[in-house]
Amino acid sequence: MGFGALEVAKECHASSWYLDTITRRVVTLSGQSPESDLFKLDVAEYLAGYGRGCKAADAPDERLVTFAKQLARYPAEAMKFRDSLRNSHFSQVRRGQTKSAKLTSQAGFIPAICRQAQAAGLVKDFRQTSVSHEITVEGNGLYSFLDGKWLEVFVYSAACEAGCFDDKRLDVEIPGITGANNNLDLAVTHAASLIIAECKTEKELEPEHLNKLSAIANLVGGNYVGRMFVTSKVVNQHDKSQVQSFNDFCGQAQARRVVVVTGDKLKSLAQIFQQEVKKPTYPRE
Repeated sequence: MGFGALEVAKECHASSWYLDTITRRVVTLSGQSPESDLFKLDVAEYLAGYGRGCKAADAPDERLVTFAKQLARYPAEAMKFRDSLRNSHFSQVRRGQTKSAKLTSQAGFIPAICRQAQAAGLVKDFRQTSVSHEITVEGNGLYSFLDGKWLEVFVYSAACEAGCFDDKRLDVEIPGITGANNNLDLAVTHAASLIIAECKTEKELEPEHLNKLSAIANLVGGNYVGRMFVTSKVVNQHDKSQVQSFNDFCGQAQARRVVVVTGDKLKSLAQIFQQEVKKPTYPRE
């Protein structure tokens, strides 16, 4: 088919090029050389090539990025803090409503997280005594951030830090895809190829998240789309049941060509992104 297209291009006096996606090298086969970098596509341009539009969130506030990076250093403690907020009913605070409460947990990591949350604008006031921790919030921004948004923000920041992507988009909605499968936590492009990621802070790893990645990938490039599942969960290697469940999940991820990144690997996520660009775990072919 390639030789046939080349002959047609010559007959029509059109330009044609050979694109090496590994080295981003362009070889002019006929006509003029391209005027721009053919490999440099943003996420919207990539999806448009498959007849799909997209809407994406703005880049996150740097204060939230700083807070997310701190949480990513200690993901297990971050989730315990989230649970403390839930136990103190912070998940039920409505927009514009102010709530103060003493946290039920006395864990030592709580003061540091509260101070970081305050610096990020998510806590109005924080008071610590020898016997309690009391915080005041307005709305449910703090709980929502701890319940999952922090991981999405951190993964976006890691993609930026990796320095190998042409475009990076957070919270991407793809109109025209029905059901809950029209939203991606992260989409990035490199050398006219796409990598998508799903981020979860749930305690249990559900195959439905892998199915979602596969369903979207199959609509916009199939095996040429890189797929990543990032979780804050840190697997307890001394818990046989937990290890077996995780291994089963990884087996399902492998069958769907999905790279799994757990909480203990978050600190190396930028390097993992770079590796998936240079030498993908699953060849994109």
